[in-house]
Amino acid sequence: MSCWKRCKVPDVAILIPYASTDPDRAANLVTVQAWYADRFPGVEQVVAGDGGCRTGWTKATAVQRCVDQTDADVFIVADSDCICDGVVPDVEAVLCGVAQWAFPHTQVRRLTASASAEVRGGAAPHLGMALETPGYAGVAGGGVVVLTREAWEIAPMDPRFKVTHGEDVAWARALAYLCGRPWYPRVNTPLYHLYHPPILAIGARYKANERFANEYSNATTLTIREVLDRGRAHVDPPHVVPLPSKTTIGIIVPVLGRPAAAAPFMASWSSSSSSSTSVVYAATDAEDTATRRAWYEAGATVLTSDRGTTFACKANYGVEATSEPWLLFVGDDVRFHHGWDTAALEAGSAGPVVSTNDMARDDLDRLAIHPMISRDYIVQRGASFDGPGLVAHEGYRHWYVDREWSFLAAERGALVYAPDARIEHLHPIFGKGEMDATYRLGQAAARDDERTFRWRESQYVTRIRRSQDA
Repeated sequence: MSCWKRCKVPDVAILIPYASTDPDRAANLVTVQAWYADRFPGVEQVVAGDGGCRTGWTKATAVQRCVDQTDADVFIVADSDCICDGVVPDVEAVLCGVAQWAFPHTQVRRLTASASAEVRGGAAPHLGMALETPGYAGVAGGGVVVLTREAWEIAPMDPRFKVTHGEDVAWARALAYLCGRPWYPRVNTPLYHLYHPPILAIGARYKANERFANEYSNATTLTIREVLDRGRAHVDPPHVVPLPSKTTIGIIVPVLGRPAAAAPFMASWSSSSSSSTSVVYAATDAEDTATRRAWYEAGATVLTSDRGTTFACKANYGVEATSEPWLLFVGDDVRFHHGWDTAALEAGSAGPVVSTNDMARDDLDRLAIHPMISRDYIVQRGASFDGPGLVAHEGYRHWYVDREWSFLAAERGALVYAPDARIEHLHPIFGKGEMDATYRLGQAAARDDERTFRWRESQYVTRIRRSQDA
């Protein structure tokens, strides 16, 4: 009789770190939970998120929150989108004491959206199913890992890794150093990865992940504990408590100087829409007291951004600090026209990214200069290539932020144009404003911002458009 057959059900728990309520990811979770319930009847399943990290979803924190909810001695740490038959002998090996940890797969096979739909419909995954990319060798630490509670306590995942990229290999290296060689299957046991909207692994988050991964790659048996201790000591920035609101649209205005713009902006807004529908938030720098005072006196809610001075940094902070279901992102150089909010919300019923009418450009069906974006879309999928929780890539100084969120929304079929949502752009380039120091600051970095966008766009095209289903 196998160790699994002899074990008590409470000896084992299935821990599923979960990050999103995107429809594909949610459907994958249901499928994976049902699969485990069939293979391990009666075994406890614990699903947990990371509690909402400001700097990006953290798998390590999500797993720890699962661990804290069970008394089991053996864990199956299972991604919410992976299925692998090799997990059953893995559990037997760890229960029998053959090894303190194990990984079940020899190959990763990333199923297309259509193949994944078949599996979610009840079909068993098999080698003949269509793949996004050719199958590739699996690595220990990723997808599914079986380990003892003691092994987790000795070598936990590092919470410095955000979203994804490098965390699995680093974890496996720590486990191997401190808990010995893993048990792994001696026969081909592919891991089937169910499709979900992909995230492009580029940007500041991923560069940081590479630095942390290098710490593990360069560690020795003498220094690996020091690396783990740095992870244990890491503290994420404190959560921002969102301001309560009963309105529908939060208008985020990242401002840099120009205190004189506050009064005409607020006058235009208040005369064009109902205060019960929208509210204005001016995201300012702490040291710019003149601008902060001007917006406060004009009637805006003033936010003090701690993320940085650029438009992108302040826009991201605005998402964190507010609670409205829709967010409009504009500069301080706009004038609102009557009925803009009604038209924008009407368009929002057809898509989560609404391109409003700046009354100057003729390509607004493809380029959202002043977008109104659903909070759910930002939180679950992300409006930039950097993934869930961010509206803008913080590598941009000012220009091309709109190019990225527009390109991605169009790729996803999420972009809707609302011609009657008129928010006039009073920019010098259209002859509607005067050039000043703030405009010149944006223009000074325009070429760098363009290069950043072109590179990121090319990475998306080559790495995300992998199949007709991607």
